[in-house]
Amino acid sequence: MFRLSTSPFSTLEKIFLTDLLEIRKNDSLSSLLVLSPSGRLLSHLQSRLSQENAGFLNIHCLTFYALAERLLAGADYKEMTVTEPALYEEMIRQVLVGVKPEPVDRAIRDALRLEGKPVSRGLAGALAATMKDLRDAAMRADKALEAAQEGFLGKEAPEAASTLALYARLVGLFEKHGLRSSADLLRRAAKIAPSHPWLRRQKAIFLYGFYDLTGVQLDLILALANHPNVTVYFPYEEGNPAYAYAEKLLKDPAFVSKCSSTPSSPAAAGRGPMDPRPTTAGNAGKSASVDVWSCSGARDEVWLAAKTILKLADEGTAFADMAVVARNLGTYTAPLREIFDAHEIPYVSSRREPAGTHPLVKTVHALLFFDPKHPNAKILRKDLENSAYYRATSPGVAGRNEETSSWLSHIAWAKNLIGQGIHLPHKANAEETALLESLLSVLDDMQVLDVLGNRVTRRYFLDVYLENLKGLERPGPANDHAGVQVLEVQQARGLSFGAVILLGMNEKVFPRLIREDPFLSDAARSALAQATGCRLGRKLDGYEEERFLFELMRQAARRHFYLFTQRSNDEGKALIPSVYLKDLEQIGRASCR
Repeated sequence: MFRLSTSPFSTLEKIFLTDLLEIRKNDSLSSLLVLSPSGRLLSHLQSRLSQENAGFLNIHCLTFYALAERLLAGADYKEMTVTEPALYEEMIRQVLVGVKPEPVDRAIRDALRLEGKPVSRGLAGALAATMKDLRDAAMRADKALEAAQEGFLGKEAPEAASTLALYARLVGLFEKHGLRSSADLLRRAAKIAPSHPWLRRQKAIFLYGFYDLTGVQLDLILALANHPNVTVYFPYEEGNPAYAYAEKLLKDPAFVSKCSSTPSSPAAAGRGPMDPRPTTAGNAGKSASVDVWSCSGARDEVWLAAKTILKLADEGTAFADMAVVARNLGTYTAPLREIFDAHEIPYVSSRREPAGTHPLVKTVHALLFFDPKHPNAKILRKDLENSAYYRATSPGVAGRNEETSSWLSHIAWAKNLIGQGIHLPHKANAEETALLESLLSVLDDMQVLDVLGNRVTRRYFLDVYLENLKGLERPGPANDHAGVQVLEVQQARGLSFGAVILLGMNEKVFPRLIREDPFLSDAARSALAQATGCRLGRKLDGYEEERFLFELMRQAARRHFYLFTQRSNDEGKALIPSVYLKDLEQIGRASCR
């Protein structure tokens, strides 16, 4: 059974440290397992432990997937674990527009009204996201189809049936080609965890910081319940409605049945999520000051953040005790680098600029996509030849955009062309070397697409490669330094800082814009979850998570909490402030400027 400890993160961390140090006081070499869904949170706990004691042995800090890999290290599984996102999309395209469709493929096409119509990458990507949700929920395809056929989905059944049929088809394709997903990895680890000798050797297991789990993650957690000494450290504050999203797991029958004690439900009429009255959270009743600033554009936000950081530093706050947080850092990476460097502010960012901004990546793109039949081919060729990374060769697709071949053939062509046409300077820096290795590594990862046996055009291959490069970031410094922490909200969960600067407090940013899944509605998801017992989340519940995340950011600030909102973007278009700011103003919690 689990021993359950619930508190806000600030208090939860202290309880965790006390419990672990107490065990180590009596047995300094005992083997302990600390499990958390977040690698950054684990790093934070390791840092806190190092402050308590200079050296610890035999403490294993693992994420869920790292634990699964550890447990399955000696297992005789021969399937390939797939991490390439494009594989789902290619499987979907094979079902929807493949030249040799199975009877079930034709039925799916008819249901989706796609027969004879092209399938865009956006459609395949949206369907792939739905398929991943079903797989992460540990949904059995046969049970899902059975639930639809027996009327458990009600009026949602006709629209959901085609989606579930596609899911069953994809499960079959995974088995046919000897593949497994990351969800399969957790599912198999859950099966062997109760009797695994390595887990039995752990004197204690600490499950820290999770508040929402997919079906396969919950299965893995529940598989640890038979261990004699397992404690769950769950972020939850009784009486605070902002924790309603986290409370759902505390009410899950499967989870509750494994806990020796459970907390009471929060009173809906109690304190609001930003009520000024003291709470039991870690600051002993002290609340951080709250300042709201209105800015014009992302650059203005970053500039004001830099000035605020320097002011706090002059007042004695260490750079490492400050955090700049955004729901999504994508639009801030370039101005952060430019403005923070100009102000000589040391910082460590969890997100870096897109690799596509580097001249080396631009040169590789121009080399692969060069077409001598393009109207501006001479100008494009001259620009390519002027690049410091280009070595004279025959560039580009050479008019072979529609030539079909296997994925491996296209990948070999691209790697050969890059090898012949790209040359790093004699004294290339670490970033240039790492970028070229990453460009080639993305091609290596795409080799798994060849298992489907499809032939694609060179243009299509290049489009998929370019799409994969969009997620590539420019390498950062080898050694992180003790500077301002620049994080996304998800990465800042469970951390604590003297001052938190929260950027992008605008509607459709934080909270983000959330829509129902067009292929599996929330009503269908609820019905499926009830009929099959799987944890299949509803999309619109994401608004509850947004409220919860904002509360975590508020509680992360010990002394100062700054919120920056854009009254207009960089182009001058008026923007709407976040509803969370209005809540703060109504309870008199914020000073607006």
